[in-house]
Amino acid sequence: MKKILVTLCLVVLFLGSCQKKQSTILPPVTDTVYIDTTSIDTRSVIISELRDFSVPSWGTGSLTIAIKPKTGSGQKVDLSLSEPPAKANIKLSSASGFAPYNTDIIVESFFLKPGPHPLKITCKTSNKEVIEYTVNIVSDTITDSACYDRFYSLIEKTIIVTDVLTESVVNHYTTNITIRYYSYPYYIPELSLYINSIPLSLSSNAAKSYTSVNSSSLPGEVQFKINPGTGAITIDEQTVRGRSVTSDYKDFKIKGTGQVDLLKNSYNITYTTTYVDSGNTVTTSYRLEGTLRNEH
Repeated sequence: MKKILVTLCLVVLFLGSCQKKQSTILPPVTDTVYIDTTSIDTRSVIISELRDFSVPSWGTGSLTIAIKPKTGSGQKVDLSLSEPPAKANIKLSSASGFAPYNTDIIVESFFLKPGPHPLKITCKTSNKEVIEYTVNIVSDTITDSACYDRFYSLIEKTIIVTDVLTESVVNHYTTNITIRYYSYPYYIPELSLYINSIPLSLSSNAAKSYTSVNSSSLPGEVQFKINPGTGAITIDEQTVRGRSVTSDYKDFKIKGTGQVDLLKNSYNITYTTTYVDSGNTVTTSYRLEGTLRNEH
């Protein structure tokens, strides 16, 4: 009986050892891995220090950028600017060079509209790569005082006055536009208020040509203001004293609008004057034109 039991145990052990043991080793990965090659930076040069930068609406500003090779050095790089904002001159201090090198983006603005203005920068390398960047020029409106000080430093003394109706020059003279620093308005002294172009020998009305003059009761300097964001000029309606060539005095109402044109180095004001002559209201319009010193 013991022999039989021993024999059975050996058979059971033998059969158990013959069962295949399950492997704990993971099978090899057979899934396909896709790599996005479009996101790989293949540029041979890069522009660093590139960022949005601010400039005043009237004035100058700049940004220094660095052209760097990804590896090595000595590759020639040509830079160009495109799509500049209106009312701005933009240039590079160095448009070409061998990387690595630095260059400045220089902006000269002429009442540039406030806000961001995109500027495209194109980089061409000697191995015919074309790389494009975009940066924003952010224009900030200058203060009233900065605008008036800048304008005052550029104005020339010569003024031309033209009759709007006849388009003929009725006065050409030199005057000193003055400024009041406590409030920053401008004043034009000795402004033509009414000009009769008929020669004195032909008509006594020729004596009725009036120029603004200071008096004890009324100013003779015509005040105007400049919008620091747009360069628009405004003569708010005001009353000034006018004196004729025969020392006759009249009170004139005057108002007008104009514009500072920095691209043409000039400014202009179209104004209307009104006064009463022998019970009749006389209204005349004139255009004043002045020049600015060229700063660019």
